[in-house]
Amino acid sequence: MNDRKQLAAAEFVELKTSAHTMNRYQQRSFDSFKSLNWWCQSFLVGIRTIFVGLRDKEGLAHRIEECAVGELHRNKPWSPAAVTIFLSNFLHELKLLMEHIDNSDAIVMLDFKATQDQVFYSVIRDDIAAQPEEQLLPTWYR
Repeated sequence: MNDRKQLAAAEFVELKTSAHTMNRYQQRSFDSFKSLNWWCQSFLVGIRTIFVGLRDKEGLAHRIEECAVGELHRNKPWSPAAVTIFLSNFLHELKLLMEHIDNSDAIVMLDFKATQDQVFYSVIRDDIAAQPEEQLLPTWYR
């Protein structure tokens, strides 16, 4: 079997750690932010299972729990649909921005200002004479 078929047949998992016991503030933070990050990281690359090492205050994991990515959003203040719509809109706007800049060598910094509910950008470097070792993405990819 070639590498591509092996890769397609493989099932990847994500490994995470989390506090074994959480106070209500930690639990609220997990429900609102950490679980969302876990979902995004795993869902976008097709990972269906997260194994979570539950650690004590010294950082030692004493138990491992299995978490289904498809169930991670349950009883959380965020929705997979809303996240997906946001990502679609964001990528559409990013595509328009990059078409406007029209320079595959440009390095653009994006900054989300939550208080203004907006994403701002600045072109950090747009010189075409960048050395190959300085390029963020290889030429063949761009």
